[in-house]
Amino acid sequence: MIIGYDFSRNTPVTARQRSYTSKLDDSTTLWPYQRQHALTGSIHQDILPGVELQFDGLYSRRSTESFYAFSTTGNYRTLGSSTRSEVEAFTLSPELKVHLGDNWSSSLQLVYGRDKTHWNSPQYSGGTALATIEGCYCNSTYGIEANVEGRLATLPGGDLRLAVGGGYRSNKMDYTRTTSFTAGSATVQSFEVSRDSYYAFAEAQLPLVGPAQTMPLVHRLVLTGALRYEDYPGMARVATPKIGIVYAPSPDLDLKGSWGRSFKAPTLYQQYLTGFTWLYSAASYGAGLPAGSTVLFLRGGDPDLRPEKAQTWSASASFHPRALPGFEFDIGYFSVRYSDRVVQPIASASGVLDNPVYADLITRNPDLAEQAAAIAYSSVGLQNLSGAAYVPGNVVAIIDNRYANVSLQKASGFDVAARYSSALANGGSVSIQADATFLKSTREVVAGQGEVQLAGTIFNPPEFRGRGGITYSREDLMFSIWLSHIGSVLDTRRTPRTRIEGQTSLDLNWRYMVPKDGSLLGGVEFSMGIANLLNDKPSLIRTTAVYDVPFDSTNYSVLGRTFSVGLRKSW
Repeated sequence: MIIGYDFSRNTPVTARQRSYTSKLDDSTTLWPYQRQHALTGSIHQDILPGVELQFDGLYSRRSTESFYAFSTTGNYRTLGSSTRSEVEAFTLSPELKVHLGDNWSSSLQLVYGRDKTHWNSPQYSGGTALATIEGCYCNSTYGIEANVEGRLATLPGGDLRLAVGGGYRSNKMDYTRTTSFTAGSATVQSFEVSRDSYYAFAEAQLPLVGPAQTMPLVHRLVLTGALRYEDYPGMARVATPKIGIVYAPSPDLDLKGSWGRSFKAPTLYQQYLTGFTWLYSAASYGAGLPAGSTVLFLRGGDPDLRPEKAQTWSASASFHPRALPGFEFDIGYFSVRYSDRVVQPIASASGVLDNPVYADLITRNPDLAEQAAAIAYSSVGLQNLSGAAYVPGNVVAIIDNRYANVSLQKASGFDVAARYSSALANGGSVSIQADATFLKSTREVVAGQGEVQLAGTIFNPPEFRGRGGITYSREDLMFSIWLSHIGSVLDTRRTPRTRIEGQTSLDLNWRYMVPKDGSLLGGVEFSMGIANLLNDKPSLIRTTAVYDVPFDSTNYSVLGRTFSVGLRKSW
């Protein structure tokens, strides 16, 4: 039996605590307050010879709080909002394992889980909460799975193994959103939906050649194959295959490759999120527009979304020469090609009217009927954030950013890692390690409209990430130095495009353990760390509004230099 309890709490980081956000109001939250309790438990019991009962459980409760000021001349109560959320979740999973003999085993697993996210967000103006938006994302899931795994035969290269199984899943989402006004009646949006799915799978491992055969140029050769069938009633049925190969021409080198297809149904949130229509000033959406121009902006779900599909393949090589013990070098290539990817197609709306890639998502100079249909889509009517009255003649475009199946999305790249470790005369060891990822990704929103670069652009993953370090360790002591770098990105939202420099972090870690000699301090471990020792800051970006956060918070950390200390006792 294992039982674990964890408590964590972090205070917020606000704009007044960072020099590069000094133009924002002091109350604006950059890193939210968070408090969490978590409890885990696991019990394993042999109830009969060869029969084992397992029961795993998880419970957590997390609270967060953040504040946003929409003005630089007053705090969030002058003009802005606050958001508080309470997340409670639990998962229970009993499993029965039966050893069938002759290297075969079977298992039956049940899973039940629920999570509830309650949130509350008052909207302030002049010190008064004119409106309060609150709601719940309430989810539950139930599943059952049975499988059998074992050895079919013994071949010269090893055991031919097979695993087969199947299961059932049911997911449910209960969504509510209530907007209460100090003047006027409240508006309520809600939906309660569920989805069932059935699946079956089979996987085989075929070792054709093993080390014991001492075959020239073939130290090891293993083939794997898998097939998975999914049935979402009323949506889709699909079978997805995967094949793989491991070829080692010698004990010093492993070559691996895999190819497969995959399938993912849209989430209930993506399908059934209630619609909203906002009226914004058009100034940041396009250039050369008449003064007072506005746009209607649509956001919400689509019940008719199709499942995502993908084709993936990868190849890798692992070099670990016997002539140089402790040295390893790995390099791998991966490629993923998505079709019907479910996304909100416009990642950043700045300058979207001038970008031909999004032409099919924009209705220019809409007539009264088109504007009325766009407003009717909203479950709460038109939300006017333009700062002026709605005038149909001033609307220059309708921008549709509802969840949609985009035509094509591709991602590919390389992972490289090297490591060398060596024992020292004093009983310790030293190791040097470096790894890096190079990524390319693009998205085609509508067939024939051209591709949009993703990786390496603002608010998307950078094209390069790397980390390297050296560690000295022995039984009672460890010291390490690490240098990490997150690559730069390109701000493509406006012309001219600008390069946003990356972020580099120098990290130090130290640990010492008192030998377990029976004394009071025996087995006590002291640790200390400094992250981002040189306090490298995020680079500034162009903003549309004076209250926008002036850095790419998707990629670069606002925490700065961080000190940590730890104390641990073991018996």
